[in-house]
Amino acid sequence: METKQICYLCGLPSDFLPYRGKAEGRVSCNRCGDYYIDALLVEGGGPTDKERKAILSGYTRWQKELGNPVPEINVENIEKIIEENKKYSDEEKIDRLLLYYSRKYPSKGSSANYDYNLDYSITYSQNSKEFLYLLKDVAYKKLGYLEVLAGGIFKIQPEGWQRIEWLEKIDLANAKYNIEKDKIVKKINSSELEMKEKAGLVNKRWSSVLAREIRDLYLQGTIEKLEKKLEIDKQIILGLQIVSNKEDFNFLSRRITELAEFEKIFLTERLNKIYQDCNVSQTKFDHDIAGIYIEVESKVKEILVDLKTEGLKKVKIPELPEIDIKSLIKKEESIQLEFKSTFQWDIKQNCINKDLRKEVIKTIAAFNNTKGGYLLIGIDDNKNIFGLEKDYSSFRGKQNQDVFLQTLTHEVENKISKDLAAKIDVRFYNLENKDICRIKVNFGSEPVWVKEDKDSEIFYIRLQNSIKDLSPSESFKHIKKRWEDF
Repeated sequence: METKQICYLCGLPSDFLPYRGKAEGRVSCNRCGDYYIDALLVEGGGPTDKERKAILSGYTRWQKELGNPVPEINVENIEKIIEENKKYSDEEKIDRLLLYYSRKYPSKGSSANYDYNLDYSITYSQNSKEFLYLLKDVAYKKLGYLEVLAGGIFKIQPEGWQRIEWLEKIDLANAKYNIEKDKIVKKINSSELEMKEKAGLVNKRWSSVLAREIRDLYLQGTIEKLEKKLEIDKQIILGLQIVSNKEDFNFLSRRITELAEFEKIFLTERLNKIYQDCNVSQTKFDHDIAGIYIEVESKVKEILVDLKTEGLKKVKIPELPEIDIKSLIKKEESIQLEFKSTFQWDIKQNCINKDLRKEVIKTIAAFNNTKGGYLLIGIDDNKNIFGLEKDYSSFRGKQNQDVFLQTLTHEVENKISKDLAAKIDVRFYNLENKDICRIKVNFGSEPVWVKEDKDSEIFYIRLQNSIKDLSPSESFKHIKKRWEDF
């Protein structure tokens, strides 16, 4: 029978299941999630100070949110768990907050209910006060990821969803890397077993040779992991073949360096066991492992130099990939994709409305100033093919694609610049016997403004699937960040 007792980590009344043998008991806590804790820790009163309890509570809760197996806390692994989970920055804690609530409330624009007394562990906060600080002072006031409302409710803002999209790409890259890493590890294990079986047929004096052969095997595996990590990160997270700016370079550099440090620890532990099995002296092991560290660090330097060289040698400004029109229509609107039913025909008023041209021009400018993008005219928000026929009929004189293109080009030249008008890629397609227009805008070599009237210009950017105009100071910051490396 389950009985209500006090959670060893957070102090809430929790459900305790019967002990598995004499070693462990399972706790099911509303705040900490599910976990096993061994009898030795239970008899000792569990973790003692508040900081250690908060770290363990955050760890067990986050493992549950990730869908991982129920974690086990015992006297052998408790210190390692605490050490690996006590160095999170405020930004990393907020990332967990965003991921947790976006999964709980996946509909953009919906309100999220939070309970800081229960949810603080999801961010690895020490207590509910720190959770509120992260939520209100950092995520809301400083970063603009959220809008905190009254009554324990907030909304995730476009900037927050943009951050979530980035985090989800990282999660996807991590999952892909783990699959590839498992293949590498499986190959190493198979080769190691084969080498040991062969070595068992010869005299023990060959043990030092065997140890070094296995050392080289593991070193090559680590180098392969580093290369695979870089390949996957560039493909999934950045979506680029060329790392062209400082922000992306620093991001990849940090990811590779962190993996290298982890691999050095792994190699030390694994090879120490192998050298002991092969009766190789500690002195020889220390010498060889130092050599491995040098090899790993050298590989990291080589990777980073290659990245910098690649960025310098090739075109720095990345161009959008060529995507076929049917694939584009299947996608959802995003920071790089926008659908518009018409260019200047007002569907609701059933007449010409030249103000609609402004929305097309703002979208083109925003794509140029952000990450580039595709604008499809003749497709409504529900992805129905509306066509350009209404726009054609609204023109004086000839009513066809040529006039549409001339009018669009003239509008871009007058409202933005002739230079940008010459750079955008405009193509027409016929689907379901209706014409549609696809405008491809690459990230610009320089920022552009939209002329609102004779005396004013406005700077636009994309935020998720919407457009935002920036103040002069905001424009300056955005331009400095986006174009500083070009």
